[in-house]
Amino acid sequence: MKVRNHYYKTEFVSYIPQEMEEGVVYVCLPYNIAAHLCACGCKSEIYTPISRKSGWVLTYDGVNVSLTPSIGNGAYPCHSHYFLQDGKVRWLPPIMTDTQLGVFRQVFFPKIGKKNSQS
Repeated sequence: MKVRNHYYKTEFVSYIPQEMEEGVVYVCLPYNIAAHLCACGCKSEIYTPISRKSGWVLTYDGVNVSLTPSIGNGAYPCHSHYFLQDGKVRWLPPIMTDTQLGVFRQVFFPKIGKKNSQS
């Protein structure tokens, strides 16, 4: 069974360590990146580039960080999806796989699928 992290402490680093610890979000300002192990416990390494151009924004309140937008990727085996707000994990529904998304679109938006297939 996967252990879910509900809280992350913040470490500011000059580089992202090769071996990351669970429950730690590493913030590397020289390279504008944040990294942590997935909150579900699957040990997937999550990297978020910090810049308005990439869409990721990091805020720091003197103790904890928040990352926006949400963290999630359907390519990860766990499909975890969550916000990291003030060092706390706020869980969201899992990210759909491409197959699940295709079925969802066929069921709930059948006219869009037919319109796209005719072009």
